[in-house]
Amino acid sequence: MTRTSFRAGAMAGIAALALAVSACGGEEQVVVPTAPAATTTAPTTPEPTTPAAPPDAPPPDVDGMATTTAVRGVPARAVLDPAGDPAAFLAEMKSSGGPIAAGMEDDVLTGAAASVCELHPQTVGPQDFEWQQFYIGAFGTAIGDGTILEQFPASDIVQYVQQLVRLSGAFVCPEFQDDATAVADRYQPVYEGWDGTGEIPTIATWSAGPDGLPVSPPDAAQKTVFELTPGECLIASEVNASTDGYAGVFDCAHPHDLELFAATEMQDATFPGDAAAETFAGEYCHAEFETFVGTPALESRLGMYYLYPVQQTWDELDDREVLCFIETPTMVFGSLQGAAL
Repeated sequence: MTRTSFRAGAMAGIAALALAVSACGGEEQVVVPTAPAATTTAPTTPEPTTPAAPPDAPPPDVDGMATTTAVRGVPARAVLDPAGDPAAFLAEMKSSGGPIAAGMEDDVLTGAAASVCELHPQTVGPQDFEWQQFYIGAFGTAIGDGTILEQFPASDIVQYVQQLVRLSGAFVCPEFQDDATAVADRYQPVYEGWDGTGEIPTIATWSAGPDGLPVSPPDAAQKTVFELTPGECLIASEVNASTDGYAGVFDCAHPHDLELFAATEMQDATFPGDAAAETFAGEYCHAEFETFVGTPALESRLGMYYLYPVQQTWDELDDREVLCFIETPTMVFGSLQGAAL
């Protein structure tokens, strides 16, 4: 699995909708905005940021529990499936994609589908924050300069984007069909009924740092690793940056890249040694991961790591706890329970 830029989703959305502008209404040249219009509920497209750490980087440092073990799953899948059927995509898209799709040239429409398909292997499923950025990018183009809204009502734009997501997955990159359907279903209630005015609707509001990336919400509880309970989420960069052992902990509906999904305590009378502690933690977290996510950790598109006691924390802090985390290479909305990724 590779880490992706925060801009990927927004740029894919802009590209997909900009192609629609160029193909409809008789316009041969269109100036595409470099970023969606600003909103008060969510960041639009920020300036490029320093790429995130590669997927084999060590997990966040946590004071007190010095020993961590990371487990990474299989790499992301290929972009296009040889079984794709562009002709069937075009026929269905022109039939059900509304007036925007009906007026597009075939090569422009398949190019828009390719933009969507290229985003799938960069994400960890429908909960990925990049899909919110895709929609913000697409609709931000429409309301940014008003070009598309002058020709089509917002309902036509929503129809085009939603069918583009659904049908590109069904016919152009069918290995992502389930993800594509889930993405479209997830965002349908967010945008149906939107008239194209005001703020771009989002699946959730979030707080953003100076670089545009999500940060803990203002009401996040400040906790140490010894105070965490399953079902809580964090942001890895904030954990790493902590100098006092505390980090913001919040509901998983907020964008995050760490989710504590299981915890237990070792029952040994005395510290069993590092190897035995690691073995216990590994066996426990692997079993719990498969139960929680629905996919074995070594076959998953997600990352997992676990924390367990070492001699010092066992003796000095009465530490017996094993903590199991899901770590994602991008921000996600919502718990990954049952995600089967």
